[in-house]
Order: sequence, then C-alpha cells, then structure tokens
Amino acid sequence: MIRYVFILLAILCFTCKEQKQSETIVTDDSEPVKHLVNRNVYFKKITFSILYGMSRDEFDKDIEILADNTFHYRLRERYMPTIKANYTGVLDSVSISKVYEIFDAIDFNKLKFPEDDAEDAPEVSIYFTMYNGELRMKGYLDEMIMQNIWNLMELIEAQEMKQSTNHKFRTAKDVLIPPPGVMYTEAELDSL
Repeated sequence: MIRYVFILLAILCFTCKEQKQSETIVTDDSEPVKHLVNRNVYFKKITFSILYGMSRDEFDKDIEILADNTFHYRLRERYMPTIKANYTGVLDSVSISKVYEIFDAIDFNKLKFPEDDAEDAPEVSIYFTMYNGELRMKGYLDEMIMQNIWNLMELIEAQEMKQSTNHKFRTAKDVLIPPPGVMYTEAELDSL
C-alpha cells in the first residue's frame, strides 16, 4: 500500500511541476527600468580644442563635457584669440550614454604617440580628466580616434544650447597658432 501512495505522490508531483505558472513578463511596478551603460572608463571632464586645417569650418572649436552632464562649447576666430560665441547646455541621459560609448572606444595608448603632421588635418589638443588621473596630448590624431572626437563634437553640436559668458578652456591656447608676423600677448592667450 505504501508503494501505491508513493507512486501516486510521485505522479502528482510531476504533473504539478509541469503546470508551473510561467514567469511574469510585465510587472505592475510603476518604477521605470533603469538601463545601465557599461562604463569601463569614468571621466570627470573631457576637454578638447580643434584647430582646423585649411578645410572645413571657418571657426576653431573648444568643447568641454563634464561628468554632471553639462557641456561648454565655443567658437573662436581662426588663428586669432578672438572668441566668436560661447554656449552651454545639458546632455540628456541618452546623449551622455553616447558620450560614454564614444569615450570607451578611444584607445588611450594611441594618444601617447600623436601622428606626424598630416596635410589639411585638424590639430587637436585634448585634456581628459579621469578619476584615476589625467591624459593630455596635442597634435594630429590617429584616424579612428579622430572619428571619435568628430562624433563627440557632432553630438554636442546637435544639442540645445544657450549663449553664455566666456568659459576658459584649458586646451584652447595649446592649439592657437598665430599667423606669420603676429605675436599674441599673454593676456590675449589667458582670455581663452
């Protein structure tokens, strides 16, 4: 008799197991799901200045992106310490996630060895401040890294900005090259 009860319990257990309720796909929780970006590199500040060669835009650009999602953007007269316009803005969560994706894609080892002079290539001055140190370089970038810098710049230029007062950029005077026969005063360079 005990065998029959044991067999009956075993059959009952197997049938109950197969009728197990499937997992809930949609919950009643009203909290939004937070999508986390895989952030291998954290930054405090990304600052870069671009001095265009003979092609592209007529203004040189300075960009600074801070970890609190704010950014500063400036246009400068080419080869002159004259500021055309200053802007500031705030990146939304999607945009800051893209910044982290682009920043993660930069090969920092290649920044230690700038490329040789390239014809019509923009000269770039970069200053990355991270939680574990700083990285600074000036010169011509590897094509892949330059594409990441273009992507960062295009991302910032696509944002909603408002005009602001002068914002000093640590990298601006590094790339400023005076035209032949022109000398800049220290005060002009410090205004950048």
